[in-house]
Amino acid sequence: MGANYAPLVADLFLFCYESEFMKSLSKSNDLNLIEKFNTSFRYLDDLCSLDNSLFHTYIKNIYPKELILLQSNNSDDKATLSDIDVQINNLHCTIKIYDKRDDFDFNIVNFPPLDGDIPSSPSYGTYLSQLIRFARVCTRVEDFNERNSIMSRKLFKVS
Repeated sequence: MGANYAPLVADLFLFCYESEFMKSLSKSNDLNLIEKFNTSFRYLDDLCSLDNSLFHTYIKNIYPKELILLQSNNSDDKATLSDIDVQINNLHCTIKIYDKRDDFDFNIVNFPPLDGDIPSSPSYGTYLSQLIRFARVCTRVEDFNERNSIMSRKLFKVS
């Protein structure tokens, strides 16, 4: 941990186990089970398995016993993965931005002050790029507006 190559090594380590498991599934010819695991995804240390009630049963067959997996979602219809929050209500999927820094009970400085020594152009570019990210991720305009409002308040507070 802490080295630049650590995420790549961790990713390769986990991929080897996942690849071996998927190879064993393909040899079994159990198409139903293979289909269940086709909706499982991992990005670094975040794992998402959609509509797979068997996932917990097979964890010990996929990963080594030394690896401890913690479930972060509390229900079957809501989960966070990386920086997104996914909710399913009445077969309708809603996706919005999730920022774990919002859960902290202390202030975090996300943006440098606009009146500081940093040129203003990159600061405005950062603001615009975040707006584009919000627009691409959020499925509801209300969620986009909420993220924009939070970010704008932080920017005005810093300046």
